[in-house]
Amino acid sequence: MRLLLLLFISGLGLNALQGQSFQEISTGSGYGKQAYIRLSDELQQQVNNNAWDIAFSTGAFDAGIFINESAGSSMGQPQAAIALFDADTDDFAAVLDPVFFEEFPLFNGEVSWTQGAFNELADLENPFDFGWGTYSPATHTLTGSRVYVVRLRSGAYRRVQIQQMADNTYTFRHAALDGSDEQSVTINKADFAGDALAYYSFAMGIVQDVEPAGGFDLLYCRYATPLDDGTPDPLDYAVTGILLGPGVEAVKAAGVDPQTVAFADHEANLDSRLDVIGHDWKAFDFNAGWVLPTDVAYFVKTAEGRVWKLVFVDFEGTSTGTAILEKTDLGLVSDVFEAGEAMPLATLDMFPNPVALGSHTVSVRMHSVVAATAHLSVSDMAGRTMWQHTVDTHAGTNMLTMPTAVLAAGTYAVRLQSASGTWVQRLVVAY
Repeated sequence: MRLLLLLFISGLGLNALQGQSFQEISTGSGYGKQAYIRLSDELQQQVNNNAWDIAFSTGAFDAGIFINESAGSSMGQPQAAIALFDADTDDFAAVLDPVFFEEFPLFNGEVSWTQGAFNELADLENPFDFGWGTYSPATHTLTGSRVYVVRLRSGAYRRVQIQQMADNTYTFRHAALDGSDEQSVTINKADFAGDALAYYSFAMGIVQDVEPAGGFDLLYCRYATPLDDGTPDPLDYAVTGILLGPGVEAVKAAGVDPQTVAFADHEANLDSRLDVIGHDWKAFDFNAGWVLPTDVAYFVKTAEGRVWKLVFVDFEGTSTGTAILEKTDLGLVSDVFEAGEAMPLATLDMFPNPVALGSHTVSVRMHSVVAATAHLSVSDMAGRTMWQHTVDTHAGTNMLTMPTAVLAAGTYAVRLQSASGTWVQRLVVAY
């Protein structure tokens, strides 16, 4: 199938493509690699699945910590994967028995690049709880106590305790299951400016710069996700799929003609959740092999505001891990809309941020290409709306004063919604 497809592609002239092109992406034979994809220049940076074990988010106010869920397969059987468990103790010297902690596996949520498996146990009612640790507004420090266990691909266990994040620097320690070979590691976010995550390998004992320079739009990899197996509690299975890069949004258009479907009809449903594209752009048929739907397209808006239409046209499975995308560059968001159509608000800024507890207002700056009606809201980390306001903007820069005196110390999501999109910024209220 791939040979016929490539012959078809090579036979097309540039005029016939009308802005369309094809990009080949691959996780390698047996899904042994992760591929960081950029659409604008067809960059594909591959790293071996075993290049890292855990990773730390690098945003200024982020404290997400992830495990590497990518694992290949051999002869159709999954290979050993990294696993994370809650040790159910705060005592780093406690005796740990796999019989007990292996009942409590933790997984990345595929929600954002700020929330990983180490954050899964956070109390959603407490905006200061990040799962592995708790934030102190008085000291601006995240302090951890919870002990985790990481099972490496070799089968060996490492006990891990994230001790703190202060001055944008993580400090954690890890040791063998019996407590021997204890090591302390620090990771300064400033050393990974421009990257979504800083990646650590237990085997090599080093922090790695895995991501390509200039960022990425998509991550093509193996990851764990819950699949409905008919039981009350769906199990997490390894799948091959695509996760969105930092700042990227996407929407799935199903039941459409991929060649004629319009971005304007789906743009309002753009979502930044990492697994919007996910793994279900393909399905396995025991008679026909891998089958791709013919009525699905994806629109992807990159962090730079460029819109792409993606259609999957081939997938070869574990033999090569290769997929082929038909992609159409629709231009910057401002180029996609015809004259007279509603334009999205292009920027959302707030200052000061962080804001001192008890301050009365924060200035919000919104830039709109044309006049539009937008809804501005503030919610806490549990999703409760603390304040909301509808604003009619004019073309150009709009200023709005947002009251904050009613907000307790903590982290809040400021959400701006219009008919053509949603923008979210984090606001920190600190002592």
